[in-house]
Amino acid sequence: MKIILSIFFVFFMYTFSNAQCTCDNCGGGGKIILPESCYKCGASGLQACQNCAGDGNELCKQCAGSGKSNYENCRSCGGSGKFVCSWCGGAGAEYCSLCGGKGYEERFYSCEICGETGEIPCP
Repeated sequence: MKIILSIFFVFFMYTFSNAQCTCDNCGGGGKIILPESCYKCGASGLQACQNCAGDGNELCKQCAGSGKSNYENCRSCGGSGKFVCSWCGGAGAEYCSLCGGKGYEERFYSCEICGETGEIPCP
């Protein structure tokens, strides 16, 4: 009986001394996720429309933006020489392609406390 108790005690002490707990710093994931402002849109979530360069208008192809065709007002654009941008709907901006319109990006950093294992020795 003493031998069995001794083996059990040694096993218990070995298990207890090597016990690992979840790292509180990274939540056990081994990486820390931090939001950072998107450098492409300046945290606004929007960038200038690539189609109209941010002014909300496209040049009329019929009159090449002049507003005149055969010395008359262009019938396609009504003499304005422009159309509302078909890409951004005239807003002049579109969602930032880098952050998807959120205004921030999630950056992953290695957890220095657990060395990316997600576990630390139990106190």
